[in-house]
Amino acid sequence: MTTVTGKLIGFAAPQRAEMRATLVDVTGAPAVGYVASGPGEVVRPVAITPDADGDWTVTLTPSADIESDAGDTLWAIQEGRAKDGTPIISYVAVPATGTWWVGDIRADLGDTQTGDSTVVYLPGPQGPEGPAGPAGTDGATGPAGPTGETGPQGLKGDTGDTGPQGPQGMTGLQGLPGETGPEGPAGPTGPKGDTGDTGLQGPTGPQPPLGAAGTGPTVALVSDDPTTTNPRTPTAHAASHAEGGSDPVTVTQGQVTGLTDALEERLPLDGGIITGNLTVRRADGLGGYRLRTTGGELDLEIAGKDVYISHWAGADFEGEQKNLMRLGHGNPHFIGRSTFGAATHDAIHALDATTGVAELGARNSLARVRVSGRRATAGPPTTEAWDEGDTVQDVTGVWWLCTAGGTPGTWTSPTPAGGAWTPADQGLTSWSMDPASCTGTGTTLSAGFIYAVKLLLRQPTTLNRVHAVLGTAGSGLTAGQCLAGYYDTAGTRIGITADQATVWTSAGNKAMSLTAPVAVPAGSVYAAFLLNGTTSPQFAAGSTHGATFTPGNAALSAGSYRFCRSAAGQTSLPTTVSLAAFTPDANNLWAGAS
Repeated sequence: MTTVTGKLIGFAAPQRAEMRATLVDVTGAPAVGYVASGPGEVVRPVAITPDADGDWTVTLTPSADIESDAGDTLWAIQEGRAKDGTPIISYVAVPATGTWWVGDIRADLGDTQTGDSTVVYLPGPQGPEGPAGPAGTDGATGPAGPTGETGPQGLKGDTGDTGPQGPQGMTGLQGLPGETGPEGPAGPTGPKGDTGDTGLQGPTGPQPPLGAAGTGPTVALVSDDPTTTNPRTPTAHAASHAEGGSDPVTVTQGQVTGLTDALEERLPLDGGIITGNLTVRRADGLGGYRLRTTGGELDLEIAGKDVYISHWAGADFEGEQKNLMRLGHGNPHFIGRSTFGAATHDAIHALDATTGVAELGARNSLARVRVSGRRATAGPPTTEAWDEGDTVQDVTGVWWLCTAGGTPGTWTSPTPAGGAWTPADQGLTSWSMDPASCTGTGTTLSAGFIYAVKLLLRQPTTLNRVHAVLGTAGSGLTAGQCLAGYYDTAGTRIGITADQATVWTSAGNKAMSLTAPVAVPAGSVYAAFLLNGTTSPQFAAGSTHGATFTPGNAALSAGSYRFCRSAAGQTSLPTTVSLAAFTPDANNLWAGAS
């Protein structure tokens, strides 16, 4: 036998991929093969179960060992299906021995099957490099390359000869008058002129001598005359000249030289238009804004520092200041809850950084989906507070919906799409397989063994019953030693039924009540069955291939088998068991939970 390996890449849950190896002829049609070394026949596909990381392994009969009436044969490896349902298949020719990656042994299909001698051509090993061929003729000249960069400026050349004088230009505008020059020297004295008219009366003559204090046009005051002094403190009077004062001074714009021209270049306080770029710079020169209109579009630019967009509670920039966004060198950073809408005040989508929830959707008036994160473990949240409508994805790729808020709230997982039946469709919480897939013969239980069947729980629940289906009745069963119950994955018994010795002496559906309900988290539990007595009833089961062939445990190891049993000699369901010591069981019992 030869081992073929592969890996599924890009699957959220590789274990759920539909995989099998089928013997086919060279046209891809299923074929029956005969193996003389067995001897035996290849008539059914070989199931393949990938690991959680996508790795898979299958043991196949070498192609050279198989004979078929259809001629040469290949193995068709199916690795899931495409979105349209088409199987994804690789055709391989399996070598005689060893371990091979599926990509290294692929083969092409033939167009027709011609009987016993159809040939499948496979690539052989690469041959040695052949001798060099003769040189070919020169190819056509390729297109001209792009123009190179401008070279450095050359050295300055010699000065050329003086050119002919050009025509005289137009007379320029008259320049401004120059400053007044210095006064020239005095000219010579002219001849004496005629006597002029009598001039005006001259100034008053010198002050007469001081006389006694008194009044009158001829009396002068002495320097210490009391009428020339005032001992009071001077009164400040600048305020009296201000607007609203007792003696306001009014100055018009025209009275200030150059003020009118200077104001024409300034923006009025009540607003105006700036036709160029506007830059607002920090006083320390470390950053600023620029509103630029000189580019191809309109630009709001930031330099040096980050920009914070915030909102003040008060109209005059007072009260609480709340930051809304930071614009830095990287991407814009939104702060708090950000909403997106079709209008200024609606909120079709929302990203809430304070709660970690993204509210998306709302098409055709639907409610928004509240995406709340991804768990690092399987199952729904088991702690913390959650709101109705929160959705969470677990590590296996399963989505969970919170149907009632709380700590941790009530969670459900979507029902698989399509027409596949689920446990809920038949009133159950979980089952080991679809009961419709059970074989027609079922199986019996050997006395004294505890049979354990692993059941998956997609959400927290309360278990009340263990379910089984009996095809034929048992007889001679030992009272007190025919039991059913539940164990957790650590091997601790969490639930047990009353004695079933009488119940199992009739055929039919058996819903066996626990002695007390048990609340369990999402994950998995083991349904356990113990029988002692003369004749076991026939239990519904899937495949029953014998002790050495247990396909229900493919790719599983001790302690995590789906179908397993204890050592012999058991007469009760102990409070604890070592599941790692249980051996794989070929009888894939059907069990249900509710």
